[in-house]
Amino acid sequence: MRSNIHLYPSDFRSESRIMREARALAGMNIFSHIYLIGACSADLPKREQIDPRITLYRLGPRKERFRSAPARMIWLVCWMGAVLWFCLRHPLACVNAHSLPVLPLAALIKGLKSCYLVYDTHELETETGYSRGLRKRLASFIERRFIRVCDRHVFVGQAIADWYQERYGLTDPMVVYNVPCLSGQIPSDPQGGLRNRLGIAQNQPIALYQGLLGQGRGVNVLLEVAALVPEMAIVFLGFGPLEEQVRNAAAEQANIYFHPRVPPEELLPITKSADFGLSFIEPVSLSYELCMPNKMFEYMHADIPVLVSPTTEQKRLIERFGAGLVACSVSVSDIADCLRLALRADRTALQQGCRAATVHYAWENQVDILRRVHQVLKR
Repeated sequence: MRSNIHLYPSDFRSESRIMREARALAGMNIFSHIYLIGACSADLPKREQIDPRITLYRLGPRKERFRSAPARMIWLVCWMGAVLWFCLRHPLACVNAHSLPVLPLAALIKGLKSCYLVYDTHELETETGYSRGLRKRLASFIERRFIRVCDRHVFVGQAIADWYQERYGLTDPMVVYNVPCLSGQIPSDPQGGLRNRLGIAQNQPIALYQGLLGQGRGVNVLLEVAALVPEMAIVFLGFGPLEEQVRNAAAEQANIYFHPRVPPEELLPITKSADFGLSFIEPVSLSYELCMPNKMFEYMHADIPVLVSPTTEQKRLIERFGAGLVACSVSVSDIADCLRLALRADRTALQQGCRAATVHYAWENQVDILRRVHQVLKR
C-alpha cells in the first residue's frame, strides 16, 4: 500500500478536522501511512509523530516571519517547493487538498505521482469576506480550472455542498461534518470549569463564545450586548485579531470574561461548564451565510443549548432539533432579546434537543462517509 498526504498551510495547532480525518483513515487500513503537511513555526517541532501511522511535518520557512501580503506569497511559494520535494520522495496513493491555495499544487502532485486527489476544502473559499476584486477573480479561476481534476469532493456542510454542485455540476459532492465523537462521557474540567477559572458567581448564567476572535463572528456585537444583559456572564474563549479588544472590554465590563484558547482535549470539559453556547455568525459573505461552525457541534455535545444567528445551516439545525434559539438578526437589540429569552426558556427541553442532534451529528457517522470517499480510491 502507498501513503496518503494531507496539505494545509497552517501550523496545525487547532486543525481538529484534519486530525479527526487522519485518525479515522489510519484505522481503516487503506493507506500504509498518513502524512500531514503543515507550516513551520518557531515554537513547534518540525516533525511530530501523532500515532504509529500518522506523522505531522511542518515544512518551509517560519510563517510568522512573513507578515505583509507580498511576503506571504513568497512564503507560500517556498512552502510549496518544500512540499513538492517531500512528495517526490514518498510513494503516494492519495493527496488531500484542504484549501484552495494548495489545489494547484495537489493537482501537480497527482500528475507526477499518478495518485488520486481529494478536494476537502474547509469553507466556500471563493466567496469569503476577503475574496474581492482581483483576489476573487483569481480564486474563482483556480477553482474552476482545477476542481474537475479532483477525483472526489468533500465539503464541510450541506449548504456549501449544494452550492458547489450547482456552480460546477459536481456529481459526487460528499459532506463530512467536523463533529465530536458520540461515544464516551465528557470528563469534568479538573480546574472546576469556567466559574472557578474566571471567578463567576454560582447563580450567574454563563453564555460561552469559543473559537476565533475575528470579524464577522458576532464578537463586536456581543461586546455591546453584554451591557444590555448584565444578569448573564458572557465568556470569550479563544484567540484572534480581536483578542485585545475583548481583553479590554473584560477589564471594563463586569459581566464580560476572557479565557485564552486551550488544547483541543480540554475544550469540551470546559465548554460543558457553560449554560449556553453562542454562534452569532454575521452574513458578511456567502461563505459565512452557508457555514456550519464547529463550535455549534461542540456546544451540543457538551449538552448546552446553542443561541445562533439566522444563517442558513445554523437556523436549519436549531429549528429541526430544538437545540437552542435563533435570533431574529445579528443586531445588538435582537441578540440581546435572544439572550433574555434564553434565560426564561425551558433549558431541559433545549438540552433534549441537543442530545437528539448529537446522535445525528456524531463523528462515528462521518467516519462511514470518509470510508466511502477513500475506499473507492484504494488501488
